[in-house]
Amino acid sequence: MINTTVRKAVLLGSLYLTQTIPNGYLKFLPVMMVERGDSMMLISTVALFSTGEFLKPLFGAFIDMNKAASPRARKGLIVIIQSSMIATFCLAMCFEKPELIQLAVLFSFCSLLTAAHDTATDGLAVQILKEDEQAIGGFGQYAGSKLGALIAGGVIPMLVGTNHRLLCAGVLLPMTVVLWYTIQYDLSDINPLIIASEGAPVNNQNFVLHSLTKCLHSIPVWREALVYFTFKFADHGLDFLMSPMLVQAHISRATIVQTQFLLSIGAAVLGACVGSYICNYIKSAPKALAICSALRLVPNLMQLWLAYAPISSYSISFIAVHAVLENIAGSAATGAAFVVLLQQSDPANPACSYAVLNTIAVIGSIVGKFSFGQLSHFGGFRAACVVGVLLNAMFPVLSLTFLAQQQKKTDKRE
Repeated sequence: MINTTVRKAVLLGSLYLTQTIPNGYLKFLPVMMVERGDSMMLISTVALFSTGEFLKPLFGAFIDMNKAASPRARKGLIVIIQSSMIATFCLAMCFEKPELIQLAVLFSFCSLLTAAHDTATDGLAVQILKEDEQAIGGFGQYAGSKLGALIAGGVIPMLVGTNHRLLCAGVLLPMTVVLWYTIQYDLSDINPLIIASEGAPVNNQNFVLHSLTKCLHSIPVWREALVYFTFKFADHGLDFLMSPMLVQAHISRATIVQTQFLLSIGAAVLGACVGSYICNYIKSAPKALAICSALRLVPNLMQLWLAYAPISSYSISFIAVHAVLENIAGSAATGAAFVVLLQQSDPANPACSYAVLNTIAVIGSIVGKFSFGQLSHFGGFRAACVVGVLLNAMFPVLSLTFLAQQQKKTDKRE
């Protein structure tokens, strides 16, 4: 039982690792842009490179169709997408010093691939994870995503610098390893909880209408949408400002990489464990999400202090402590959010329903990064940090009020 559960968590974690690598590169890109003197208005456009994530519900509807509903079929699709991602980065190595528009094209296409990959992975997670495995599975997913961001945004830039070709070559190695592991992984001994029922095949002419109808049926009520949107809007928007703040404070790149990437991985894994433990202990994912979200207020206030403090008062130890607390609290909250998403997904259409819920959160993340970047450009880092702290302070109340009510309705139906 434990071995099977761990194997599932490792599989999901490795899949999340490979799909997060492009985002890890994007997280380090603002550091390079600030160093060369780009404005926050321009830097905030980096968030728009991930707009391919908006198509997740459409991908989910396609993946949940009969031909792609079984775990083995999802695995085959995942292998194809991973191979396409590797081919894309091989092609990107043709550019020695790509311009911003070239990077926009590269990562916009990558976002389409990662969106499809994420949707197939999430559908697989809903199918193979039992209720008592969801917390450990959520931990594996989030730990894998943090490790992918660490490799692409921290370890590789620290080793090879900002050479584009070396950066691309560096990310190809872990992606190739994960591809091999995915191909070798045996799903024959894992019984899916539910497979989409056999029905009449959907022809190509009706595919778009069928997909959009399924997506519309999966859209949650506005209160849930507000919760997921707010969670990512404020959290990722505030986090987006941290590296540019440190660069403008003349903190060295080595220190930024060590604190914002290398040091964060251990704290992130610890935070995911904390979130998993709280979910299992409280037996309520919405309440666990509210508690973990409240923990974020401490690092949020520390970042607000950095925004108002003079540059001369910045200390490496304070920045390091902030990074540790931020990643522990953020990882715990995100791990709990994974469990909430898993519990509220429709088992009959796992990829589509999970994708709709997750896409709302992704939209909040992209809009949050762009909005906070624009706000910091026109109003400064101080104003942006005040808004972020206030929104993050409101989120625990929102999650308790709305998600708990939805959980009660779900329990009554069961």
